[in-house]
Formats: sequence, structure tokens, C-alpha cells
Amino acid sequence: WNLKFWTPVRVILIELKFEIWTKPVKTWLNTHPKTILFCLGCLSALAMSPIYAWPFMAFGYSALLVFLLKSSKWKTAALYGFIFFFGYFLSSFYWISNALFVDFGTWWWALPFSFVGLPFILSCFPAVLIGWAFIAPQKLKPLAFVVAIIAADYARGHVFTGFPWNFPAHTWAHNEAVMASLPFIGLYGLNALTITLFSILFFIPRSAAGIVIITLIASGFWQNSNTTDNAYADNITLIQANIKQHEKWDPKHIKGNFDRYISMSKSAIKGKTSPQTIIWPETAISQNLLSNPRVNEKLEQFLSALPPESHLITGFLNQHNGAYYNSLIVMNTSGEIVASYDKHHLVPFGEYMPFGLDTLTGFTGFSHGTPPKQMTFGEQKFLPLMCYEVIFPPYSAQSKDSDFILNLTNDAWFGKTAGPYQHFDHARFRAAENKKPIIRLSGNGISAFIDSHGRVLSATKLNTQSFLSKE
Repeated sequence: WNLKFWTPVRVILIELKFEIWTKPVKTWLNTHPKTILFCLGCLSALAMSPIYAWPFMAFGYSALLVFLLKSSKWKTAALYGFIFFFGYFLSSFYWISNALFVDFGTWWWALPFSFVGLPFILSCFPAVLIGWAFIAPQKLKPLAFVVAIIAADYARGHVFTGFPWNFPAHTWAHNEAVMASLPFIGLYGLNALTITLFSILFFIPRSAAGIVIITLIASGFWQNSNTTDNAYADNITLIQANIKQHEKWDPKHIKGNFDRYISMSKSAIKGKTSPQTIIWPETAISQNLLSNPRVNEKLEQFLSALPPESHLITGFLNQHNGAYYNSLIVMNTSGEIVASYDKHHLVPFGEYMPFGLDTLTGFTGFSHGTPPKQMTFGEQKFLPLMCYEVIFPPYSAQSKDSDFILNLTNDAWFGKTAGPYQHFDHARFRAAENKKPIIRLSGNGISAFIDSHGRVLSATKLNTQSFLSKE
């Protein structure tokens, strides 16, 4: 009798107490939507590398959809979208500004543009499309908003040379089952699926089952998971010299930097008699450096001492016809350049100034080369992708007839931030999409051998001096 009497009373007291606690929260939520959306956007960035906390993004996208459906005007919906994504881009691209601190005395004025300006521009894509989606009938608005967000990511991946970085799909970089779907639906297909699921995950609780179902379906694509089916050449050695960016071209350090590459390469292949392929990272050496007779002689001596039929592949700051190029070259033991590639897709504001800003800033930068094409050394065929080019799926798609993709980069600009980890994930995505192994070498890390499923076979740590060999 006591239990029957007290149970209803306890329920009433608990509900009353819950109402007292939650009423201020509900009031605050209704009166501060912009602050909440900005904070949720910032937290959504935790879904990216190196944290991969996708529930934050799922909750953020679901909450954004709820606020969008409550908006009464298209301007309000567009503003909500802008604020959410401004918080997201601000938090996920903070590391770009780290590059300015390498020579802060020269580039201090660009800090507001990189830290705030880029997120502002990127946020305009979803804001405009969300505002446009508001015209859809009320019953179709949830779908219209989701389609608008998907279209916004597609647009920023292509407009103004494109910037397909930190898509929601990239949160699955460490999920082998989901990554297995990439050869079938690609980056943009997986991104559309991820956005859809995240947008409704907490809006419709039962959609959580959708995550499980999709994961199980994706798992079915994962075949021969214990095999690597790679076509790497034997005896490949990656040299990660870990040279700090502010010391890279400092006249006081240039000779020591070059000697470090030579010394590390000799140590890495000591005692080996079979043909070797030694790889140095992006812009490891330059045309001006090799114009020094002593340096050139030292390089020729190093190459001639390698086992017969060996090769050196290196990033090369090239200069010809009065222009500079970010290049990759292949040299044989005679010191001859047997193949070369000039980077095609340059980084705007980093390697060149768009919109005629080179005249204003005095920064001429690099010239564009031809699109990536297959290169050969010995019997091996590979597709070269320099740095930034690995983030664009169309380039890696040209690797169909290649044995592997080679990605040389230099992430030293960004220090110990999320940037190098996020860049590394793009290489994994390209490997899985094309079912093609990738060799990735960064001057300061992360360097790795990645198999055709996007799995890391072996890798170096960030900001360490080391070498990595494939035998």
C-alpha cells in the first residue's frame, strides 16, 4: 500500500523538479539561438582528425536542422546556417594561420584574413543555399535543408579552384568499414550520406539504426581485408629530415639541411646491394642549390655510390624560363634527370596570389605546371601528386594504369596542429577511392606507406627525424 501511495507522488515531484531545472534552459535556448549554433559549430570540428568525435557533429547538424525548421524567414534560416558553419570553419581551419608565424614580421597583416576571412567566405556557401531552400513547401523543408548543406560542400569543393577539406565524410578516416564504400560512392557520395544521417540522427532517434545498417552494408564491401595487393617497388626508402620551416631556406642552415638528407640516406641503405629508390620530400633541394659546384659534386658522389639502377626521387624548387616551379624529379645514379613533374594545382594565397593580388602584395609565387601525369622509373609507374593536389579526387583518378600514387608534401608550415593530421587523411581517402596504394612523404611527417584500402601499413610520427623503408 505504501509503494502504491508513494510512487505517484514521487513521479509528480520528480517531474516538477525536472521542469524547474529545465525551464531556464529552455528559455535560454529559445532566446540565444545564434550563440548556441556558433558553439555547436565549433564543437562539430571535433569530428575531424585527429579526434574523430563524430557524435559532436551529429548533434550539431541535428540541432541546426531543428533551428532551421523553426525559423520563420529565409533571412533567419540563412543567418542560422552562416553562424553555425562560421563556428565550424573557424575551429577546424585555425591551423592555417600558423603558417604566417614562420615570417610573422612580413605577413602579420594577413592574419585576420586567414583566421577570420577564410571561414567567413566558406560560410557563405551553406548560408546562401539554405536561404534558397527555405522556399520549399513546409513538408519538404527538412529534405531541402539537407540537400542545401550537401550542395554547399560540393560547391566549395569546386568553386575558385576548390577546397574539399574537412567534409563530414572525413570523420570516417579511421573506420575501415565505412571507408570500404569509397570505391563505389566516392568522397562526395559518402559526404552526402554522412550529412543526411547526421542531420536526422537526434532529430529522429530511430535513425540511429540507420548508422548501424549503413555500417553493416559498408562492411560487405570490405573484401580481402587481410591482403594488401600493393605494387610498390622493392627497396623504397622515405627520408623524413624534420627540418623546421624557418630554417629551410636560411643561408646559415641550407648546407646543413642538404648534408642531413645525404647522411640519413646513406644510413638508411647501408649494406644494401640491390637497386634502391630513395625519396626526399617536397622542395628538399632547389635549382639554386645545385648551381653550387660543391653541392652538385656532393650529390653526384652520393648518387654514383648507390647500387646500380638505383634512383633518387625528390621535391625540387625548379627555375626555368624566368619562372619558379614546385617540382618533382627522378634522378639516376649518373645524376641525370630521367623524369620530372611541375606542380599543377597551386595553393591560392600560399603559392600564388589570385585576383591580381600579386601586384598589390609583391608576392609572385610559383607558376602552374601541366596536370598530373604518369611517371616511370625502371619498370615502375606512378602518379605524382604534390602536396595540396592529393585533396582533389579527380587528380588521383588518373592513377588507373599506375602501380602507386606518390604524394610529396611539406607540412612544416603548420607545426604541431590538426592540419598535418587532416592532410594525411586525404591521402588515405585517395588510396581507398582508387584502390591504389599511396606512398606519402612529408618533410616533418606524417610519412607513410598506405595500402589500396586506405590502411596505414607503416608510418612515422609528426615532427620527428626518421626514415621509413619498404623492402
